[in-house]
Amino acid sequence: MEISMLSIAKIARQSGYSTATISRALDPRQSFKVRPETLRKIQEVCNRLEFAPNFAARTLASGRTNTIGLITPDVGSMIGGNFSKIFTYHHARTLKRFGMNLTMLSITDTQEDIDSEMLSALRSSMVDGFVIQSSIVGKLSLQELARHHFPAVIFSMPGDPVFSNSGISTVTVDNSAAFRVMFSRLHRSGRRRIGFVGVDHIIDRLNQARTAASECGFKFGDEDVLICPHSLLRFESAFQAEHVLARHTDWLKRHDTVFFHNDQFAIGACAVLRSIGLEPGKEIAVAGYDNIMAGLKSPLEDVPGIMSIDPHLDRIGILAAKLICEQTADPGKTCKHLSVKSDFIPGPSGGFAGND
Repeated sequence: MEISMLSIAKIARQSGYSTATISRALDPRQSFKVRPETLRKIQEVCNRLEFAPNFAARTLASGRTNTIGLITPDVGSMIGGNFSKIFTYHHARTLKRFGMNLTMLSITDTQEDIDSEMLSALRSSMVDGFVIQSSIVGKLSLQELARHHFPAVIFSMPGDPVFSNSGISTVTVDNSAAFRVMFSRLHRSGRRRIGFVGVDHIIDRLNQARTAASECGFKFGDEDVLICPHSLLRFESAFQAEHVLARHTDWLKRHDTVFFHNDQFAIGACAVLRSIGLEPGKEIAVAGYDNIMAGLKSPLEDVPGIMSIDPHLDRIGILAAKLICEQTADPGKTCKHLSVKSDFIPGPSGGFAGND
């Protein structure tokens, strides 16, 4: 780290701490070992002395940027979406504990451009490692990352494709048990006519739900699947979902159970059903995915508790951060494949009380 011993000694005299403690506190890779109160006092002294480490020199000296690049197909939703920002928040917070920063790398739409931009970042040493959403991973990127032993972790959002044999560490979501619990309970309660609503870029999640429903005794055909264009639901808004579903009230009324690809869509569906005199959880059971209601600071008016699946994106974000920090510390480390099991969340929108 590019900090002169003279600077460290001066800060040590002013703060009353040893030079070893000062050195650890000023190194992002080591600062997590220092108690928060000690860090605060050292920072106060640094501010008083108008001292800041030379980060450019430190990067040149160490050959590291202490920065992880997060690559996803939709940076906007990772920051602003109720669903995706859970992952981003916990991922960034965990990286900080290990002295690492997070940067989001913008990408373009075609797979060739994604590969090109990823390889450019790799070769220019812009970051120390990549955390990549599996839906945009290309074969060329995987080959180059594995060939150069470049630190990388692939994470799968629920419904994304899974890469378990790529030679790169992965964190995935396992929905199978949670889906079976939800659909078996619905079937036992007497529900039979099921419909599925999704968007054209998250088909895998919908297919997982359809498979589980079929295994639990539900019968359905292609006419029971409603696919909406992603362009109409760009920001995962319940209002946008309500606007889209208002055009399909006849389709909704043909079913006694409807599974929606996320909770925002399910919330919009509850509003539409009530507007036509149907009560969610009674005439029609409404099921969502992602359990965003648990993260809301205040309850939404006129919205019943949504029956949902919780994929624990907080755990996925934390695990992905820990894995990439292990990889950057030892690029030759054997890759790991971790899985997080999602949980069924009962709720009034499905005809169940919250603790049923």
